[in-house]
Amino acid sequence: MEMVKSHMLKRYPLLFTTEDNGAHVKNELTGETLDFSLPLKLDPLIYISKMAKEDFYIVLKDEEGVHRLMAAAVPFPGGGFGVKHKLGKTLDVIHTNVPYYEAKLKPSMERWFSKMAPADLVERASWFISWDHRLLLTSIYSLINGEKIHSDVQPTEFNVRVERQTLRRLPKSKAIIFTNHPVFYSIEEMKDEPLVPSLIRKIIFEAPEGIIKYKNFESFRDHIVPYLNKLVDRQIELGLIEEDTPLKTLPCYPFAQFVKESDAVKGWSNPKYPYNYSKKFREEAKESPEFEEKTYAKMGSAVGFH
Repeated sequence: MEMVKSHMLKRYPLLFTTEDNGAHVKNELTGETLDFSLPLKLDPLIYISKMAKEDFYIVLKDEEGVHRLMAAAVPFPGGGFGVKHKLGKTLDVIHTNVPYYEAKLKPSMERWFSKMAPADLVERASWFISWDHRLLLTSIYSLINGEKIHSDVQPTEFNVRVERQTLRRLPKSKAIIFTNHPVFYSIEEMKDEPLVPSLIRKIIFEAPEGIIKYKNFESFRDHIVPYLNKLVDRQIELGLIEEDTPLKTLPCYPFAQFVKESDAVKGWSNPKYPYNYSKKFREEAKESPEFEEKTYAKMGSAVGFH
């Protein structure tokens, strides 16, 4: 909690303000003032969830020297990680459904966690495809046992949910903190990014079988491939790619054409797209029967402790 608070105050001094050296911090976005004076009024994970848009998982080594998930604040699980079923469990149990974990990762995972030092920061990206922007239960997880997507879902509604994931060990408690931050990119708004439609088309059909099943590609790939074919043909017609352009991630980042319009100091911005996706999905969310139950006002219900 102290690390997150310190970082947010330094990194975003206009969004988080304090007049008493951090004892009270005002979130200028929500208007809420967080009372950090001791003794704390709330659990530290609650304060974190009110400052940072991340999932936080706390992993500790038990008396037998095995790492277990001991607490978590998970506002944005996407439907793929039921935290209440994982609390108190070992790494092996948590990763039961992860493809190839048993064969390739299990022998070294516990050993690697044990050796991890505070300076050994880890960052990676994980992703899957859905056709909504729900943060608590995405559409892809509503399909059961290979069920196919409904035919009335428009291909332009598909998006890629990218999860920025990090691992770090805290220097005092030695706990390992796993974080997850979701970002959505609609395929439609990425259609002019060279090779993106081509790469998606290739992966959903040619990924290892375990990955295809784990990410439910079979449920929607036949539905979306005509749309992807049109986007690939369009990129060829526009000269963004050629028919024989090698299918691989481009070496520069960001690799979008619109980076030319960006500023090296201010950073780069997304392409200007005529459709307001955020408004559309806010309206859809309010129509959902689970909206009232799973709104941000009740974010605390997503926090678990063991």
